[in-house]
Amino acid sequence: MNQTSKLSVAIELIEKRIAECSIKLHETKENKELNKKYSGKVVFVNVADENVKDLEQAKKLWKQAVKEDGMTWTQILNNEGKEEQDLLKLYNITSFPTKILIDPEGKVVARLVGATADPEEFLKAL
Repeated sequence: MNQTSKLSVAIELIEKRIAECSIKLHETKENKELNKKYSGKVVFVNVADENVKDLEQAKKLWKQAVKEDGMTWTQILNNEGKEEQDLLKLYNITSFPTKILIDPEGKVVARLVGATADPEEFLKAL
């Protein structure tokens, strides 16, 4: 499994984010709050898939968004290394925002799709 399985982690949160998405501001604020509230119980991971063909442009957009939004938790650019392991395909993410809760054994225990989906209902159970 991945590196987080070595940690004492109950669940991971993975979200697809596109830098120019208008929903991003709300999602980022919500993720900051959840990250603070569940720190130590949950590993939060944002998976960005920038909507550009050029990898260098994708990196630039992604780094700018991470910096501007002050996202301090783990960030992954899916565009980079996509040929070897596409996380969107691996977790069957086809729309955004999508949040996936994964237990320490790597089993998907919840899939939340859409801006109105509330991940806290699952996180409260930790």
